[in-house]
Amino acid sequence: MVGLQGVAVYAVLFASAGAGALHAQALMLEASGPMAGAAFGRTVAVLGDVNGDGRGDLLVAAPFDGTSEASGSDGGYVGSVHALSGVDGSELWSAQGEEPSELFGWAIAAAGDVNGDGIPDALIGAPNHDDFRGRVLVCSGDTGEVLAELFGHHPGDHFGGALSAAGDVDDDGHADIAIGAWNEGDSLPGQGMLRILSGANGAQLLEVLGAHAFDHFASALAATGDVDLDGVPDVLAGAEQMDLDALTDDVGGAVMISVKFGIPLWTLLGETFDEGFGHSLAGPGDITGDGAPEALIGVPFSSDFGENGGKAMVVTGAEGLLVQNLVPPAWYGEYGISLCGAGDADEDGVLDVAIGAATGGDPLGDGPGRVYVQSGVDGSLLDDFVGTSVLGGFGWGLASGDLDADGVTDLVVGAPWAGGSPVGPGKLEVYSGDLWVTLGLGTPGTGGTPQFVVEGEPVISSPVSFMLADAQPGAPAILIIGASKLMAPFKGGTLVPNPDLLAPLVHVGGDGSISLAGTWVPGPLSGMQLFFQWWVADAGADHGWASTPGVQLTVP
Repeated sequence: MVGLQGVAVYAVLFASAGAGALHAQALMLEASGPMAGAAFGRTVAVLGDVNGDGRGDLLVAAPFDGTSEASGSDGGYVGSVHALSGVDGSELWSAQGEEPSELFGWAIAAAGDVNGDGIPDALIGAPNHDDFRGRVLVCSGDTGEVLAELFGHHPGDHFGGALSAAGDVDDDGHADIAIGAWNEGDSLPGQGMLRILSGANGAQLLEVLGAHAFDHFASALAATGDVDLDGVPDVLAGAEQMDLDALTDDVGGAVMISVKFGIPLWTLLGETFDEGFGHSLAGPGDITGDGAPEALIGVPFSSDFGENGGKAMVVTGAEGLLVQNLVPPAWYGEYGISLCGAGDADEDGVLDVAIGAATGGDPLGDGPGRVYVQSGVDGSLLDDFVGTSVLGGFGWGLASGDLDADGVTDLVVGAPWAGGSPVGPGKLEVYSGDLWVTLGLGTPGTGGTPQFVVEGEPVISSPVSFMLADAQPGAPAILIIGASKLMAPFKGGTLVPNPDLLAPLVHVGGDGSISLAGTWVPGPLSGMQLFFQWWVADAGADHGWASTPGVQLTVP
């Protein structure tokens, strides 16, 4: 270990000089839609690692895409869906709709491994296809190849309006899928239908109808996991127009379905007309610590906190009992328009939640959108992410997962109208759940790709170490520090930081590691982003140099 007079003194040198931009959160990557009005980011999902680089990848929909690629000779918008690298946001594959206005990508979901190739696959819904009959594509996560195409039973069903993974319901080694057709009716019009279909062959495993006419049952779906601990994962279904009698017209509802037995475990109803109870749903994991996962329900059009201010709640997965009511930190924002688990964001041993408010922020009711991370213990505000475009819809799309494989949950946020005036193409932004964010993949050397290990917190007088590991023993190495991100091709790899400062040259130890250690010192401003990367002069590397992935820090 090499001691420095506070390794953070390098950061201070350029922080005090005013270099670097201020940011409120650790933005890992961003991407923009194909054209103005495409609504890129309206729905987002974390697929898992589809390209084998060890990082989670993304699925993003643009249901109003009308580019020539998407619309072909038919004209109009047909929609598109894009699989993006979780490393840099580059496109891995894309799929386009077939019919104008079929809303291709209105619903998307990570399906799990449907075809048994070890790679997670994707679900894409187009609920307005063929006179509103609707269709769903099951696509290979690896290539985007269509593995199956499924259709609604009748015109007007809106099959594919909601999608979710269902887990391996029939225990055949293939992930199964849940599909909602919110306007399908059997004996009653508009009841809504939930179907669980085999991932192996598309055979129907379960069918559940809504209880009443025009409930629009299965207008939203969420994979919660096995809430009743019967060995089969269950599914939460929303029914945004559910009512039981004249006193509860169109208040909305949420129904937990036992997939093993095909029956409701519980049903919860909203309180007021058109408040959107059950408009959004999520499975946040086991918040209470009782061994069974909970359910998260959004009510974005409730006016308890200003007109369309919204609210949400966490309930037990097995019984639907209230765990806590979640209230918006600010009014008038359609809080609860989107939901997801946030992992243990504050490291208190309890899982937390993230909630989107698509019109949150200033001006009230017409803001750029916000996403709030709130405590699973008491609902207190842990973090607040804010959009940049007025009425950009930041937070309309929301998902989470550990994209950079650091053991911390990251947030994926869609802003479908952002990026232009009056309407942009839409944007996707990914925020790290950790202060230290991994960027890029590194450049292999003699013994593989060197690794960057950071220990400590950037708090004044706290110990911090920047370790280089898995490097060529005895090789010269240098830590590059920047106040901005460069991401430029260099020596067969990617130079992540702008090289504002170079730490003193060191030599890798006999075990392939070296560490620069010290204490964090005053200077870097809160919110400032700093970038770090080790480079190693390795004769066995293709271009004579190996490197670690970069590391980004947002100073707390």
